[in-house]
Amino acid sequence: MGAWIRRGAAVVGMAVGVSSGDLVRLGIAGFLEIGVLPPLCYLAARLILREIGMSNFWRGGRVLFVWPVRVDERLCRRQARRMLAVVRYHGHPMGLTTAELSAALRHATRVQRTVRSTTNAVSLGAGIPVVAAFGAVVWAMVAQAAAYDVAVLMVTLVAVYMCGAAVALQASRQSKDWARFVADDAAAVTCRQLLLEFADFARKDGSPVYVEYLAGRLCRELGDFVSTERNFPDKERSKQLKAHVAAVQQELHALTNGVLRDGAGAVPAFAAAMSVLTERLVQERWLRLLDVADVAEDPVRTETATQQEAAKRDGWIVVGGSLTAALGLGAAATLGIPLAAAVPAAVVFLLGPATLWGSKNLGWSPRDLLRTAQRSVEQTAAQPQAAPEAAPAAAQAAAPGESPAQP
Repeated sequence: MGAWIRRGAAVVGMAVGVSSGDLVRLGIAGFLEIGVLPPLCYLAARLILREIGMSNFWRGGRVLFVWPVRVDERLCRRQARRMLAVVRYHGHPMGLTTAELSAALRHATRVQRTVRSTTNAVSLGAGIPVVAAFGAVVWAMVAQAAAYDVAVLMVTLVAVYMCGAAVALQASRQSKDWARFVADDAAAVTCRQLLLEFADFARKDGSPVYVEYLAGRLCRELGDFVSTERNFPDKERSKQLKAHVAAVQQELHALTNGVLRDGAGAVPAFAAAMSVLTERLVQERWLRLLDVADVAEDPVRTETATQQEAAKRDGWIVVGGSLTAALGLGAAATLGIPLAAAVPAAVVFLLGPATLWGSKNLGWSPRDLLRTAQRSVEQTAAQPQAAPEAAPAAAQAAAPGESPAQP
């Protein structure tokens, strides 16, 4: 086996202008960088981000414990006044003062901005090394560096890209856990947007479609909060909360139907329900958000949060696999490797992530990947056989003393 590896390395090295020893060293370094570093980065990012989440960093209102998040207190106070005025206008005053409601809105806004900014900062930090590695490869190509140096930079670029993708993927997953843990603050922000939208209906400027969107988001946020085990670890308590929140979701669904059917005429009933819901949400009365009878099942949603996450993940998988395959083909063309020999590896880079991490919507299984790669290898192995068979025929057809015609 070792002799075959050395012989293959010598043949490929002669083709690309790299010695067999350098090629073997490059292969070992590539295996270590691409096969070892990305999983280590994934596990390290998972451990670090999970510890960051367990520290409840959002309570301090600082991104990565460093940069403070600013919230306009005067804007929150004005919005609180408008919310209280809307519910009074519809005949259902809220049992909260302006200061209490303004403080709740300010806290909820700060928490949401802190979580979102922390996620963006981690993802951006993971992308900076990828951009730097890509710039180094472009510089080496422009400077016409040696083939071995370009190959090393290409391998490093792929490794850095996979490490950055692993960190960004883990940041995305952890951020969803953080968002579910603080979904009560997100629900408070959505309640504010709904009541402010009801104020626009008084000026004939409201949108029933936007109300439907906000109501659906509010239902998801309430469901995410009570379904998080970290918030309510007791199973019996969690079951009671889920039953009550399911009833609240059905009530909001019915009120939304009224707005879509009757328009502004259904806004007073919806505003009355939102007045009660907002007040009890701020007071954290989770077993009596609304005066409705509990139900055992969740209402039907047009698209669940799990489906949205799967669709977004599939999109990133397709983009990442396509970019990796394109980089591999570009590296093969730069080093002089025949594209027919590089296509099987590009197929693995393109379809491998979809097979490992893609959802059922992509429709790829390990068996499909194996069959596709096998067909690519068979086609690649069959192509060089035609050239040697055609060469003797061309030599015989040439006249004595003349060289075969060049294509």
